[in-house]
Amino acid sequence: MAHFSTTLEVRKTTPAHWLRIGADIGKLVNDWSFRQDLVVNLGEETSGPAPALFNPATAEIEIGTKAAFGDATPHEIGDISKRRTQLTFAKGAGAIFHEALHARFTRWSLQDAYKALDGDAYKALHLLEEGRIESFGVRTTPANRVLLRATALEIVIGDLDAQLDKIANVRGAGLLAALTLARVDAGVLERKDVEPIVPILEGLLGVEVLEKLRAIWIEFQAHDLHADSTRLYELAKEWVKILDETSKEKGESEEPFEGSICGYPGSPTSGGTPTPSPSGTPTPSGESTDGESESESDGEESESESESESESESSEPKTSIGKLLKDALKESKENVDISNQTEIDDAIIQEDWKDGAKAREEVSKAKNESTRVATKVFSKSSGPSDDSGTNSRLIETRSPNSDERIGAVRIAKSLEKAKYRERDVVEVNSVLPPGRLRTRAVVQGQALKSRGVFQQVDAWSRTLRKHTDEPTLSIGVMVDISGSMGAAMQPMASLAWILSESGRRVQAKTAMVYFGNSVFPTLKAGQHLDEVKVYTANDGTENSSDAFKALDGALNLTYGSGARLLVVVSDGYYRAEQRTATRDYVRKCHENGVAVLWLTFDNGASARPYIDGTSGQLVSVDAQMSASEIATVVGKAAATALENVGKRNG
Repeated sequence: MAHFSTTLEVRKTTPAHWLRIGADIGKLVNDWSFRQDLVVNLGEETSGPAPALFNPATAEIEIGTKAAFGDATPHEIGDISKRRTQLTFAKGAGAIFHEALHARFTRWSLQDAYKALDGDAYKALHLLEEGRIESFGVRTTPANRVLLRATALEIVIGDLDAQLDKIANVRGAGLLAALTLARVDAGVLERKDVEPIVPILEGLLGVEVLEKLRAIWIEFQAHDLHADSTRLYELAKEWVKILDETSKEKGESEEPFEGSICGYPGSPTSGGTPTPSPSGTPTPSGESTDGESESESDGEESESESESESESESSEPKTSIGKLLKDALKESKENVDISNQTEIDDAIIQEDWKDGAKAREEVSKAKNESTRVATKVFSKSSGPSDDSGTNSRLIETRSPNSDERIGAVRIAKSLEKAKYRERDVVEVNSVLPPGRLRTRAVVQGQALKSRGVFQQVDAWSRTLRKHTDEPTLSIGVMVDISGSMGAAMQPMASLAWILSESGRRVQAKTAMVYFGNSVFPTLKAGQHLDEVKVYTANDGTENSSDAFKALDGALNLTYGSGARLLVVVSDGYYRAEQRTATRDYVRKCHENGVAVLWLTFDNGASARPYIDGTSGQLVSVDAQMSASEIATVVGKAAATALENVGKRNG
């Protein structure tokens, strides 16, 4: 993996559909690296030859979406900042974490290193840095080890396939050892993961040489002066010296390996890969450093022919070693995939348990808060009390007229039809179809099998729905009594009685509150209004959130069963904090199968944003309409709201 780009060029754009994921990754890498200046850009390919890289000159991280996430779309990936998503896309998350580790721990100057070291030592410095930063990653963030394991052989060593013949020598073996065995000491891989590779490396290098190299990478990984690479220079030079001496002893060519593995960066100013001379000193391509000109190449042709014959004779062994390496790497990758997938599966199960526990805790907390508010509100007598904090007062009490009674009958008929569309819902899991395949259960079953536990898994899930003989209906009504609603108080009083009476007729459980500076009850669950009561609307604010909590606690709207209807009578002119709270509870209703009917006596411009994107219904009512006409409109809208919820749950 090319983890460094040393140019000042940056990826100019990220495709529009990846921008959200890019922003999420940006927050993640800054969090993981303890920085605030990192910028992330995404695309199918990076500006370098690797699937992910970090550019210290521009504080930019690039992620190749194809290599990191395969064919997954941004929508399928979701929120990468969530642990569950990181585990699902462990390979991509591991690449992101690796680059964040470079941003956090590789603080030494690339320019200084390029000036101080020759080509081979400079490459060795970067090679050994891979294990060092991952070593600190495992130590500082042990939970992310599983991500690094997913990346280690999947991306980094996966690029070796096309270069196996080239690394079948001392220098190539040293490189491979740094990519595999060094990661064992870094704590990323386990010894058993790379066991198939060890005998081949020992054959190419020798046990003693391998131990010398191991001593270097262990000291390298222990180096904790992240901005001071002085000692690292010495270790990189020693690494090259050991490999050079071993290579000479075995009679190998002095030309160093020049594959693109790990994308050794070149010049910090040009970004190009320096062309190494025989002595290992980077020089411009085509130039020589030993004073030998083209005219001084007498005998080179015969030497070339001799070398060609030699290479021909040795090609077969190299090919054989390349084949052995390929098979060994494949086996090691399978070892890591199996053991790491088991660890990932276990971690996913733990995250699901955590998420489930957190969700249950949040539900319990919300229920307790709603119950508290409901107890406070409904423990008082109906109407505003002297200490209620509201300016609203009861100004008229009368018996309902014939038009209001007709309206109650009309709404009752609409509700009677709508409530029978509500069905009991039961989730059934089974070993065999029919149903929807639960991929998570399949993965968990495979994880159990890999550990020798043979247990049937309920891999299929289906939803059974049946009509109940007498479905329940709960109706919560909340009425706005802030000053902007003053002109609508007469028709609202009629509508309040109509809703109460219609609920009684269909045996619904109905509760009603008025909200302004505070919240007070006008109808407790189990009661019904005998008379039409008209209140004033003189309050300066709208405590919408507590009104909902009071109804939620009294009727168990959000987490209850049966058909549930929330009726909001308001123009929607709220303060900022109440606007946010209102959007939240309307969406909570939408997500939990509660039908929402919003009634307003103006054009509904302020109320509409609260229900946009939900199954709720907005109805603008003319205050000059008769009670029966209002009831007809409201009845149809209420039935539609309940039907919409039934269709979503169906």
